[in-house]
Amino acid sequence: MRFHILLLLLLIVLPITTRAAPVAVEGLIDLTDWNFESDGNIALDGEYEFYWERYLSRRELLTEQPTHFATVPGPWNGHETGAGPAPAEGYATYRLNILIGPDTGPLALKIKDFGTAGKLYINGELALQMGHPGTGPRTTMGYYKPAVVDFTTGSQRIELVFHIANYNHRRGGIWESVFLGNSRQIHQRAEQVAAYDLLMSGALLMIALFNLALFLLRRDYFASLFLALFCIFAPLRILSINDRLLLGLFPEMSWTLLTRIEYISWFVLITFFAHFLRNLYPREVDRRAIWLIDAVVVLAVLTVIATPLRIFSWTAPVMQIFHLVVLGYGFYVLLMARRHRREGSNLLLFGYLFLAICSVNDVLVAAWLFDSPNLVALGVVGFAVCQTMLASYAYALSMRTVEQQYEQLATSSLKLQTQEKLRLEAELASRKVAARFKESQQFEALGLLAHGIVSDLKESFSSAAAEAEALTEALKSDPRLLAALEATRQAADRSVAVIEDLLSLSAFDTENERTEVNQVIHQVLDNPRIQENADNKGVDIKTSLNESIQPVRGSRLYLQRILENLIANSFDSQPTGGHTILGTEQIYTDGRTLFYDTIGPGYYVILSIEDIGSGIHPEDLDSIFQPFFSRKSTASESQGLGMSVVRTIVKQLDGGIDVISEMGKGTRFDIYLPVAPP
Repeated sequence: MRFHILLLLLLIVLPITTRAAPVAVEGLIDLTDWNFESDGNIALDGEYEFYWERYLSRRELLTEQPTHFATVPGPWNGHETGAGPAPAEGYATYRLNILIGPDTGPLALKIKDFGTAGKLYINGELALQMGHPGTGPRTTMGYYKPAVVDFTTGSQRIELVFHIANYNHRRGGIWESVFLGNSRQIHQRAEQVAAYDLLMSGALLMIALFNLALFLLRRDYFASLFLALFCIFAPLRILSINDRLLLGLFPEMSWTLLTRIEYISWFVLITFFAHFLRNLYPREVDRRAIWLIDAVVVLAVLTVIATPLRIFSWTAPVMQIFHLVVLGYGFYVLLMARRHRREGSNLLLFGYLFLAICSVNDVLVAAWLFDSPNLVALGVVGFAVCQTMLASYAYALSMRTVEQQYEQLATSSLKLQTQEKLRLEAELASRKVAARFKESQQFEALGLLAHGIVSDLKESFSSAAAEAEALTEALKSDPRLLAALEATRQAADRSVAVIEDLLSLSAFDTENERTEVNQVIHQVLDNPRIQENADNKGVDIKTSLNESIQPVRGSRLYLQRILENLIANSFDSQPTGGHTILGTEQIYTDGRTLFYDTIGPGYYVILSIEDIGSGIHPEDLDSIFQPFFSRKSTASESQGLGMSVVRTIVKQLDGGIDVISEMGKGTRFDIYLPVAPP
């Protein structure tokens, strides 16, 4: 995909023609066979008539016999003038005659720069002026003004006359190719070049922001900072060359300031890139080389700032050579990094080779040794994209490592908090631990004694309760006796509940049975006593059962007692009505710390009972599983053994209990029961 994108950008940058383009010979270019519509635009390169230190009009040129010719594009420095080679400073007239075919339609010229002031006459009429060309330093004012000049001609001959003057630069003349073509195509081509420069500049600024953000997140990673600075100054270089779009953004900018920006943005790119490599591969880059690069760049920048254009323009050829040397050193550094198997060196070397090729191309073009579009923008973007991909990959790996470490730290923190809680409980509540130890001894004693006596007690109290119900029917006419008898019946029911809890405590010989939790829930909810109690309290019972759960260890009696006790407590916490939700689900855990217990790894069925009642006071959360614990006003309303039976059964089955409660909003009990082995 990267190669396809680069190829597309190259197609935008490079002008495409379907045939060899004619060139000017001794001031004449024959385009009679050139079809602008199908063959495209043409660069008017070749030999132009050259008249040194003379401004000639069209009329004067009619009587002139050309004897000297200058090559365009290129500087006039060294061209023969009849009085010796042309120096950098001076003025001259260029002329080119163009033969075209009939019916060519509206035409246009694309002009980039003159060196450094000039006028363009088309068939004797002034069509474009850049600055003010004079005959000396005082009368000449340089300026850069790339433009598209539209014109029409009624004949098949076009005469272009250029008056060029230079007293500000180390080289003068027509530096850039002059393009001729169909007016629509010339404008389209100019818009494509401008769009390309803006696209490259925008891409570089986005990459700069990305790397700047990476640096702000990780202040010790200076490679991202220098790459961000590199991508900030590169657009300045791009927008100050080619069509010089900075002039469009800032029309009042002086041309000398524009030239200083062009030079300085180029020079600092060298040092930013060197520091980028130094921070990326410190073992492969010699610190003394970085000091030398910084010294040369600082000296060049100070020269550009402190001297006029005719002086600081001489820094360009020196820095071109220096640029090539730094490119070679960077290539050596990346080869060494690849040899040492540094992370990302392969991808970075690929991007660097692309940047180096584009940079060498632009150096040769700037020295008029090679005719090609400027490719530095494409090279910088390609290299920056490679480095950004590398940084993104490294950042993604870092984020993944951080997430893993965060999960490990969270787990460790939770364990430490639990251990700290247990340690504080052990230190601050030693008496409570002793009391619980006594309770466990009492439970063991109850377990041994209960089985022998509870059967007879249950039968007796059940008979008494049945007789009380019969008497209730007989005494409905006497409210006073009926109330006393109802109180007696309720006391008998509570006694039967306590006896059933004792039976549960003594039934540990059935723990290896397999029980379907959902079946037990349905059987308990079908109990008329449960339904009657729910109706009396105004509580709506809802279920959310997972039908795919596996059986759990323990007898049906265990689960029945757990459900009855938790449902009864849920009803009691909602005296004015509400709803109770029973749910089941199955999970696998590697081990989990609950509010009351710690369970080991394995599959568990979670039996949850949730209500919207009054909730449990935080101070009571550690006491709710004690036998006969209650905060109710009378002993007759105490909870009995119900919650302690729940805790004992769950512990016997190697399960655990989790409680979530908030005053005034409700309580949720999660009972973790191990899945029975097949």
